[in-house]
Amino acid sequence: MATQDLQSAVAMASTSPVSKDEKMYIFFLAAVIIGITGAVVLYLGSPHQRLLQRKLTQKSSIAAGTGGLVLSLILFGKAVSPLTAIFCLFVLMMLVWSVLPFVAFLKREEGN
Repeated sequence: MATQDLQSAVAMASTSPVSKDEKMYIFFLAAVIIGITGAVVLYLGSPHQRLLQRKLTQKSSIAAGTGGLVLSLILFGKAVSPLTAIFCLFVLMMLVWSVLPFVAFLKREEGN
């Protein structure tokens, strides 16, 4: 009787209140946010960016941006298969790097 109670208590303690699908969603959302941040930081270190008056230093931009993208890849890998994670990260980077020049253009037009 006591061992059954102990086993049921251990089983209840080991179950997580968060389901596997919810964990996948949290990892995926965190990967998207960190990936966007990493891609933006890499963009802001470019000499051709127009969002900031002065570009970020190249070393710090490369270090922080690459770190963010690697962390994003790891989080994507927790949510989906490895090949899908790489694809998601590349699509996210292409999206960010395609939209940012238009944001800079609109910002410049708004200032005139």
